[in-house]
Amino acid sequence: MTIVFFSICTIILHLGVFVCYPDTGKMGFLFLLFSSMLWTACFIFLTTMLPSLRRSTVMFLNTAALLASLLSTLFFIPQEDGGSVFDKMALGIYPAKATVYRGLLRLGIDYKPLKPPDSAPNLIEL
Repeated sequence: MTIVFFSICTIILHLGVFVCYPDTGKMGFLFLLFSSMLWTACFIFLTTMLPSLRRSTVMFLNTAALLASLLSTLFFIPQEDGGSVFDKMALGIYPAKATVYRGLLRLGIDYKPLKPPDSAPNLIEL
């Protein structure tokens, strides 16, 4: 039960970072796949290989691993500008509605309330 719970939490955290900062280029989906698989394997190891520990200790270790997965995602998810998401957050660059909309579009979700308004066409002066 805990393996499934922490694995789903990891996938949700990865997708949340991906949606908020969608400028990952071609390697974004691959990073999400391999990172989610790695952290799920970590949770399986912590739950099944340490049965002699108390349940509360295993839960604490899984929670610490979940925090580590979030931090590794913030530090290592590829960005087109070369900076990390953690650095962007430290500089105060947070996602806007349009950015989240683009991130959802990359996942195939078209959520109209987040769609930015269409800009007026540029007028050419003669």
